[in-house]
Amino acid sequence: MYASIGGHTTCAELLIEKGSEVNVKNINGATALMLASIGGHTTCAELLIEKGSEVNVKDNDGKTALMMAYMGGHTICAEVLIGKGSEVHVKDINGATAKMYY
Repeated sequence: MYASIGGHTTCAELLIEKGSEVNVKNINGATALMLASIGGHTTCAELLIEKGSEVNVKDNDGKTALMMAYMGGHTICAEVLIGKGSEVHVKDINGATAKMYY
């Protein structure tokens, strides 16, 4: 999970090959995909999705990876997530959609 925060794609790939679970959540409910997305690490996000990361999972506040990509101002990463099936109309616990984070 923490390899994705810094966009360390090669490290993330090695950890996944050694058995790391891509959909595990931290204490805030964030997944590795969410952490890669908020940092704009598109290549890492693509790897995580390829390895089975679920794109529409929500954290404890109801935010998705797409919302986090927009929060960080990373439109290219957001476009990749949308292309991989991220729902654009999903709402967080405050009723905000992904585009409201942009």
